[in-house]
Amino acid sequence: MSEVRSFARTESVQVRRHEPASYGHLLGLLRSDKARSIRGAGLSYCLASAADGVDCISTGAFNRVLEFDRERRLIRVEPGLAIGDLVSVVCASGLWFPVLPGYPSITIGGCVAMNVHGKTQHNVGNFAEHVESLVLLHPDHGELHCSTTSHADLFDLTLGGFGLTGYIAEVTLRLQPLAGTAVRRVAHRVRSLDDAVATMDDLATKTDALYSWNDFNRPGASFGAGLVYAEYFVDGEEPEPEPARSMPTLPGWLPRRSAYSAVTMPLINRVYEVRDRLRPTRIGGVVQTAFPIAGNEIYFHLYGGRGFYEYQWIVPRPSLAVAIARLREAVAATRATITLGSLKLFAGSQSLLRFDGDGVCITLDAVDHPATAALFARLDRLVIEHGGVVNIAKDSRLSADVVARVFPEYRDFRSRLRDFDPHRRFDTSLRRRIDV
Repeated sequence: MSEVRSFARTESVQVRRHEPASYGHLLGLLRSDKARSIRGAGLSYCLASAADGVDCISTGAFNRVLEFDRERRLIRVEPGLAIGDLVSVVCASGLWFPVLPGYPSITIGGCVAMNVHGKTQHNVGNFAEHVESLVLLHPDHGELHCSTTSHADLFDLTLGGFGLTGYIAEVTLRLQPLAGTAVRRVAHRVRSLDDAVATMDDLATKTDALYSWNDFNRPGASFGAGLVYAEYFVDGEEPEPEPARSMPTLPGWLPRRSAYSAVTMPLINRVYEVRDRLRPTRIGGVVQTAFPIAGNEIYFHLYGGRGFYEYQWIVPRPSLAVAIARLREAVAATRATITLGSLKLFAGSQSLLRFDGDGVCITLDAVDHPATAALFARLDRLVIEHGGVVNIAKDSRLSADVVARVFPEYRDFRSRLRDFDPHRRFDTSLRRRIDV
């Protein structure tokens, strides 16, 4: 048995780790009577790919491009392929995949399981909307080819199904033409969270990507002041391909205490803001700009050994003004130190347990601390009161009760999953915690 931690370092389990190098080895593991979980890059903030006592099967050896149809703009890949490698491959052919999470080492299988979103959600939706088909392996059901026309119910359940419906062996994705050879990023200063939303609404139809950085530690009317980033594809020098890098594993000797505190955060935020205000316009390579966390991994190291928590909430537009005011009050009341605040615009319809819908996505990161626990508990109550959904994949402390009260189709998801997998062949800490 060996230890596996969530990337946020807030959960830890003992598992039997397996790294199959061939399909023969993989199929043997899947035929076992033991419960198993499937693990990609291991970058989920919660333990969605491991659980105490299970066989933890890596997808690392299965990282190939199996077929690339440039004319039809389709690419078929294995689950262990990193999203950064996918982007490098398709960009070289003048094509683009529009839904990109923050780090290039995240695997395609993980993107399907979590139905990730990127900086362009309001324009292109979530990952699931660009999946043409997939192949699923399950010890009780065999090999299943799933799409909107074949095993459609299972296809729907697997997209954002947290890897609980089986081993995703292949994924076919729909691509788009690449709109430029470089990306111009423009930073717009905003004086509050309300100002940030107004600025983003004004830019929404004019940009290729849109997101913000906000200081949630500022009091009063300046709460959420920061920068809105608008990105545009432009013609320019052809960027060199950049292979995906592995997220550095946090070493065991990290001090338990975080470098982030009420004393240090004002200085850190000020330095960050001034840096980008002094140079508001930048031109970057397409691949480089797609993954803003790459190269800034020190952000995670500074949390220290205790780790961090993240809260993501899609706030419905009718509740937004009240929600922002209540959020400001909650941060002030709990005196939690917020290490990252951010906004994205969302458009779409929510179903099952997917993080999707219409509204504004508010993201908060904070150190593992009693004040954070108090703040996030208050946010749970705000979501239940004002509507919207939370991101299950990002929050390692969400309870089954909160998930059931927030997601209208929680019981439908649980019922469909249990009907398909009554013996819990696939099991994770996440599945146990939210009781599906």
